[in-house]
Amino acid sequence: MNAFMKFFGMMLLTGYINSCQDPSPDSISKAKDANKSKTENSMKHEEITEFLIKIADARMMGIEEGKEAMQKGTKEEIRNYGSWMIQEQSKLQEQVKLIADSKGITLPANISKDKQDGLEDLQEKTGTEFDKKFMKMMIIDHKRDLKDFKKAQEYKDQQVASFASKYLAVIQSHLDKIEQIEENYSSK
Repeated sequence: MNAFMKFFGMMLLTGYINSCQDPSPDSISKAKDANKSKTENSMKHEEITEFLIKIADARMMGIEEGKEAMQKGTKEEIRNYGSWMIQEQSKLQEQVKLIADSKGITLPANISKDKQDGLEDLQEKTGTEFDKKFMKMMIIDHKRDLKDFKKAQEYKDQQVASFASKYLAVIQSHLDKIEQIEENYSSK
């Protein structure tokens, strides 16, 4: 049994590593297709699958936005927030992966085309224009996350509902912090 678990774990790890190397620009569609192809017995509720895919996509975007802020932010507050986002979003993404793995749900390997377009728009900005766009994107993203996490607290799946409840306060703290940064930025 132990050898089987090790073998199964290695197969999951190999599959995950291979999926991370997928250069496909539409990783979200691939993840959805992979999940649709699984049998009903191994799939959890479609709503949960959609939630996990959506928040995995958002975490990957948050990490990329954080990298941009660290490099291009004109104020130390923006750069520090970007660094914090990389750390926080990475931790959260690991939890999402653990839940998805436990449920046999395939997550996207890359950010969605929609998020990639938004990232490219952010990357084109410089100076204070970058700072303002970054803050606006962070506020929109975190408000959307709050809505999704609040809804997920109501799911019948206890693991996902508990996860959403646990991280709701974290998401709120991210929003509070960026709103404070924006307020300070605007008043200077």
